[in-house]
Amino acid sequence: MPGNILRLPLRLIPRGLAIPVVSGPLRGYRWIVGAGVHGVWIGSYERTKLRRVQAALSPGDVFFDIGAHAGIYSLAAARVLGERGEIVAVEPNSANAARFVRHMSLNGIDSVRLIQAAASDVAGRATFSEGPNDYEGRLDPEGEVAVETVRLDDIQPAPSVIKIDVEGHEAAVLRGARRILDVDRPVVFVAVHGAAQHSECVQILEKCGYDIEWLDLDELVARPR
Repeated sequence: MPGNILRLPLRLIPRGLAIPVVSGPLRGYRWIVGAGVHGVWIGSYERTKLRRVQAALSPGDVFFDIGAHAGIYSLAAARVLGERGEIVAVEPNSANAARFVRHMSLNGIDSVRLIQAAASDVAGRATFSEGPNDYEGRLDPEGEVAVETVRLDDIQPAPSVIKIDVEGHEAAVLRGARRILDVDRPVVFVAVHGAAQHSECVQILEKCGYDIEWLDLDELVARPR
């Protein structure tokens, strides 16, 4: 079936159809067409970063997927973690959260906990803008949706690896994870949005004793010294 689907114009592939991912780190998992760009099920979407996240994990680790979207990185992590590992996913967008739950169910991933909230430096409530598409939602004082906010420091168990992609709120997420950074020392992947976030994220991570490697102009991985 995947070969036949690939021969179709992408616009003709029915949204909502669950098909096997045809290549890359998620190969063989079932993915819902329309739950993200076609590159996810084709296997080209963020392939290098997905492999880097997998390489940072070991069986039995704990993975925090912050800005989990529909579960791309959680699925990649599950392939490494095995039954003894655990995934904690944080995602405020209700449509993404529903797709996340379905993807975990479709692929038999049980060792995962979804927190439908936005990660920040304060636990409470805030407003969220869903943005022009389901990838670009973010906390926004003028947002149209009320959401819960959580601090990573308040979530247990402690992570071995954290992936953060929160559309411009990443420094606040790191501020809410200072105990984790100082005590638990996970590897941290951050998608950085804008010059101000770039500067503050680097400052926080270096102050906490991390070395930073840039995977791309706006993608970093920080490892404890």
